[in-house]
Amino acid sequence: MEEKKCPVCDSENTSFFSEKNGYIFLRCDVCNLVLMDSLPDAKKLIDEFYSEKSGYHFKLVGNLAKIKKYKKKFTKVINKLTDLGITGNLLDVGCSNGEFLLLAKEKGFNAFGVEANKYTADIALSNGLNVFNGILKEANFKEGYFSAIYLGDIIEHVINPIDLLNECKRILKKDGIIAVSTPNTNCFWVKITQFICLGLGLPWSVLVPPYHVFLFSESNIKKLMDRLDFKILKIDYLRCSLRHELGTTGLLTDFKRSKSVKALCYLVFVFSMYVVIYFLSLMARVFSKKDFEMIVFAKNISAIYNNG
Repeated sequence: MEEKKCPVCDSENTSFFSEKNGYIFLRCDVCNLVLMDSLPDAKKLIDEFYSEKSGYHFKLVGNLAKIKKYKKKFTKVINKLTDLGITGNLLDVGCSNGEFLLLAKEKGFNAFGVEANKYTADIALSNGLNVFNGILKEANFKEGYFSAIYLGDIIEHVINPIDLLNECKRILKKDGIIAVSTPNTNCFWVKITQFICLGLGLPWSVLVPPYHVFLFSESNIKKLMDRLDFKILKIDYLRCSLRHELGTTGLLTDFKRSKSVKALCYLVFVFSMYVVIYFLSLMARVFSKKDFEMIVFAKNISAIYNNG
């Protein structure tokens, strides 16, 4: 097997983890980071997989004024930043249609966004938000310009998370806060769905190729942040979205395509299994708060830039 270098611990020792839709995933033998074998080309990832044609963002709200309630994850991040006394310039990397940016503006932040996908960037721009269409390095922000940076479900999508975090560190003030939300592999939902779905040969929702290139746990993301001079302040956890997990099985798309009784029966069976597992995972929260989605809050302690 071809050896892959782990971006967290630099180990070249990996083992087969799983396979889905022709994509193979490996796991680092040292820190347990899950990574896609044969990483996709970054430009192809943006131009094809995240394009308007792909339909990846087709359910996004176009007119943000119609939003009556912000996502729980967004309010949790903003409230934590406020509790920490963070004010001033805030950057949302991978801001999509700009919902988080709108909330940040309402809370008094000077909000900026970066979005690689032109379709979603245009939605944000049409709502009067300050968004750069492209990747973070292309935006060429000044050193130490931001008091806070939010990476909302983006770090698992990029080809090189080290480069992404280093650029964030460059443009983040010393003692500025970075908030990183990403799935957590070390939780009940991932372990039980892996055991049942792979054991029974059912589609496993956790792997989402080619969109998810890496999958982290709280232990290896701590190692990654520490390696880059980010001090972890807190990790919050949110339960998974059952609707999203059912969607990533691909079974609804298969049924719509075939419209067969066999596909419908299979969909009902698998979805029923997921519903049962979901309620079991809710019960498991009594014993462990480490759920499927984690939000890592960390302080930039690097002394490279002194921004006062």
